[in-house]
Amino acid sequence: MSTIETRKTKLTPRSARRSHMVAHELRQFIASDACHIGHTLPTTRELAARFNVSSKTIHDALGLLEAENLIERQPRVGTIITARTPAKHGRSIVMFAPSAHLAVEGAPSWLGQILLGVDIALLDKGYQPTRLPHAPVPDGQVEQWARDVIGNLHHEVAGAVLPGGYPGAGMLAQALDQRRIPWVSIKSITATTHHNFVSINLWRAGYTIGHLLGRASITDVLQLNCARPGHHSHLQLFAGLQHGYLEADGTYETLKMVHCAERDEQSGHDVIAAHLQDHKSPQVVVTTGDYLAMGAIRAFREHGLRVPEDVGVIGGTDFPTPTYADPPLTAIHQPMQMAGKQVAELLLTAIHNRSQQFTGVELLPQIVIRNSMVFSDNVLESLQAADLDELVPIHRGAPVDESPQSETGG
Repeated sequence: MSTIETRKTKLTPRSARRSHMVAHELRQFIASDACHIGHTLPTTRELAARFNVSSKTIHDALGLLEAENLIERQPRVGTIITARTPAKHGRSIVMFAPSAHLAVEGAPSWLGQILLGVDIALLDKGYQPTRLPHAPVPDGQVEQWARDVIGNLHHEVAGAVLPGGYPGAGMLAQALDQRRIPWVSIKSITATTHHNFVSINLWRAGYTIGHLLGRASITDVLQLNCARPGHHSHLQLFAGLQHGYLEADGTYETLKMVHCAERDEQSGHDVIAAHLQDHKSPQVVVTTGDYLAMGAIRAFREHGLRVPEDVGVIGGTDFPTPTYADPPLTAIHQPMQMAGKQVAELLLTAIHNRSQQFTGVELLPQIVIRNSMVFSDNVLESLQAADLDELVPIHRGAPVDESPQSETGG
């Protein structure tokens, strides 16, 4: 290989660290005509001798070059030059989101609330979040669409946020990995993916509600869902509901799901109104969204049923607005903005560490009891006395804070 010429530079604490000076010399060599991409640098020991510094100084200098994407250190191969000029340190974070999932009833949706938390955390750290809303992609075009979208990203993009569980999310993740752009998904990409995600554990919320209903001798329960593509959380909630109900020795006549095409108040109203035409009223409706719950309350009232005296209703997200409903909504409190902050923190750590894969994180929700569904003190005390590990916190009136316990995904 060509010789790396070293300049006589006086190194003092006031001028610069030795590793930075060595990195500067190597950077100039890599950019010279004597070098080419794929070139192998001398070993650490050889470089230490040439620069008359320690092996640790060389290791630190190579770390600086690696952070600039100039080199790649490969075990048993050596240090390979991968670029001639340093990559610019991007401060832009792209956030992919299906347009239809960003708002409900004119306010930020579940996904919109989480992205708001991402925005705040990234801006606080000096990064620029950019949302890339997109229309639904036909099934046969997802792979090409993902390649085109990622291929057209600006080279200064530092990282990406994906909506897990949606069509195209897996393809986007693969394309980002190929470009070595770190990413985090909101919910796991698939049901079997255990890395690079932040999610909220709705199974445990359902499990807790199931225990409450079983101990309260509720026998007729309806779960009201939004069945749009990408909404798989309702299955976790329902599975937890069944498990908790049966574990509490509850005996139910009906425990089933019904689906809404949308997530708004009108959809919740229309589905419950249609259900009441052909079926008796359930004792309790558990929903995956607060606006669905508000629509259900309106439909029950139109049929002469009182909430909570005749039928209880439980919301699924605990948005700010429905807490002012009449009656105030008992709900699963999902820490949405905390989830957004966690997404940002994981992504910034991955960018700093140049990591493409890391363990996912699950946050725990809470059950907030207000007036649309009430439980007796005896029920709450018996559940507390059971001391079950899988329960989520239960509070009256308001969540305790926005920093519930988190779990590491396995």
